[in-house]
Amino acid sequence: MNYLRKNVNVPSTALNTEELIYSSQQRNLVYNYDFKYFSNQKNDSGSIVYNHPDGWVYNNLGKDAQISSSDNSCRIVVNTAGNEMSLKQALHEFPRYENYLQDKSISLQAEVELSENCTLEVSLFDGIKKVSQEITSTDKGLYVFNIQLEITGSPSELTCALLSKTEGAIISINKVFANIGFIAIETLPSIITDVIGERKQYIATENPPAEELSLCNAPIELDENQTRLK
Repeated sequence: MNYLRKNVNVPSTALNTEELIYSSQQRNLVYNYDFKYFSNQKNDSGSIVYNHPDGWVYNNLGKDAQISSSDNSCRIVVNTAGNEMSLKQALHEFPRYENYLQDKSISLQAEVELSENCTLEVSLFDGIKKVSQEITSTDKGLYVFNIQLEITGSPSELTCALLSKTEGAIISINKVFANIGFIAIETLPSIITDVIGERKQYIATENPPAEELSLCNAPIELDENQTRLK
């Protein structure tokens, strides 16, 4: 098994006790980070097939493309038509995210099993700046991506993406987690505290709790970047 760990743009002074304590007080920005929820469904000849994982937007147009829940991971087979496969999540879908993320360092780690000679890119994008790490597997095994995005000013979004054009490649995504700070920590509680699709009612409340998306404002039309609300 090939186990690759690579840190990108992480200052040598960052990995100390103070930074660890700071990061441990944050929240995981990724919803369904370990792919336990696959409640998006489609009918396939009368049977129910679980499609892409909750909170994620999946695009893999072309012949032989597949996605499924397998062995506590998200298993993807990249199409054989030469089109780019993408799995994305908008991490900014929580109230007042602009102030929360402004001038912060975001660290993300992804643990992925790749088939041989598979190229996969993992990225973070804040609406202006993108940072990414690309790995081409030398053999079948587990690869760990570590990236860090310095947000300067007010972000218009925060989106993580996994991209591949390797035809027929098999990609099993075990975990993707991200938080403010120089160290990505898996065990942090999610910034989204409930399950997508759960119904709640607030009476005479103009401002929702900090972790809730407002149901009291006028409805808005969802755009392509709003992944956790679809």
